[in-house]
Amino acid sequence: MRTLCFLIALSPLAACDTPVIERGRATACLAGDLPENLYEYDGDNLLFEIEGTVVSDTAEAMPETAMVCYWTIDRVLTIEDSEGTVWSLGYGVEDPEGVSDTPALDVEVGETVSLTYRTVQSFGAANGFVLQDDDGLVAALESGTWGPALEDGDVPGLSVTSGERMGTIDSECGTEGHFAWSFEGDSTVSVDTYGEDIVTIDGAETTAIAVANLQWQGDVQCTDLAGDEIWAVFR
Repeated sequence: MRTLCFLIALSPLAACDTPVIERGRATACLAGDLPENLYEYDGDNLLFEIEGTVVSDTAEAMPETAMVCYWTIDRVLTIEDSEGTVWSLGYGVEDPEGVSDTPALDVEVGETVSLTYRTVQSFGAANGFVLQDDDGLVAALESGTWGPALEDGDVPGLSVTSGERMGTIDSECGTEGHFAWSFEGDSTVSVDTYGEDIVTIDGAETTAIAVANLQWQGDVQCTDLAGDEIWAVFR
């Protein structure tokens, strides 16, 4: 959302353009056959490629064996692969008021799906996933911090890049730059944070959610500052 603020004053120079930036949160985490030394892979992009059948997609807690889930998990998709290993994909989207905006996935129990999951461990963690079935893309979610988790080409038929700068906010640590997200499928749609729009991918309509896109600008006065690169797409 963008809001123009005009101050009534004697001088015409008193006009101001003050952006109202709305940011949400989104997260993903995974449970299943994970490496025991998961958090020793500092800076590495760990890739999990899973194919199996859907057991359930419900609002429940993640298993205790999951990797760290940094924010609220609203729903859990459970998949069983061909070797009998059960995987749990936790995911959640919250609007700027902290209210869940997480849809149920467009999948059915017993159908075959493929899941691509990436996690980058650093000071925190960037996590992202892509879920597909025989009809194409079901969902994709990027919860990036200190950079994204997903890579170019992970989401077939879709490219997501930073769009127009919505505005800046000065803080003690420096200047926050807040940007829209550009979703390029069959056509290109620009979406301000926090907001959503329809993007068509290979002829199928999906809902693109621009959750947050914060990039620090210029000289930064604090250490360990993470930007937010967060978006999601649901069929």
